[in-house]
Amino acid sequence: MALQNNDFAFLLPEFPFLQDSGFQVTSNPDQLYNCIAWAANDTSKWWWPDEDGDGYWPETVPRQETLEAFISAYATLGYVSCDNGEPEQG
Repeated sequence: MALQNNDFAFLLPEFPFLQDSGFQVTSNPDQLYNCIAWAANDTSKWWWPDEDGDGYWPETVPRQETLEAFISAYATLGYVSCDNGEPEQG
């Protein structure tokens, strides 16, 4: 059975602008991976910089919940920071 957007109403208090964004459900919830992993194209493990080392995190990146740490983690995959939020051509 396919999930509908209203199946995710529990997200709206945390993300109040989500409903107006026209979001689409693209997969069922999964305990194996989170949105950080999904954005890294990795659906085989949970990405998080927890100090206990329970989640996966690139070895060369400090386990800190900071914007800089997340930027560095994605940089290990070839992502680069951009000057603005506009989509790039292609």
